[in-house]
Amino acid sequence: MKSNTNHTRAGLVAAILVLGTAAAVQGCCFAPTPAPTSVTVPPVAVPTTPTAPTTPTAAPAGGGGVCGRATECCNAYVDAITNAQGNIAAQAMAGSMEQVRQQCGTYASLGGMGPSAEPGCQSAIDGYRTGLGAIGVTVPASCQ
Repeated sequence: MKSNTNHTRAGLVAAILVLGTAAAVQGCCFAPTPAPTSVTVPPVAVPTTPTAPTTPTAAPAGGGGVCGRATECCNAYVDAITNAQGNIAAQAMAGSMEQVRQQCGTYASLGGMGPSAEPGCQSAIDGYRTGLGAIGVTVPASCQ
């Protein structure tokens, strides 16, 4: 019986070796899976020109283009807030309006940068218009 047991052990060892080798050759559990060599990313469409929320009107006198309008709108915004009588929100903001007015000239200097500054200046105009409308103050023509 002893030789029979050795023969069975030898058969099991041989079977394990054969199965292990076959599994490795087939790429099963014993061989690492190769990593992908490249990744394909689909193309993404990128808009070529930004669109402004509103169309700028003619350049104001004494200013230049959209940034000149932003300077006028900023000053008109300050005037509208400080002159709004009976509007609690505007009265609460009125104390800081001179600090805002000091920044209005910044838009005129941005106008010297050319068309690249126009989206930022237009955004400022849109912001002043939205802010005035939100607190119920009449929006001045320069902010339209």
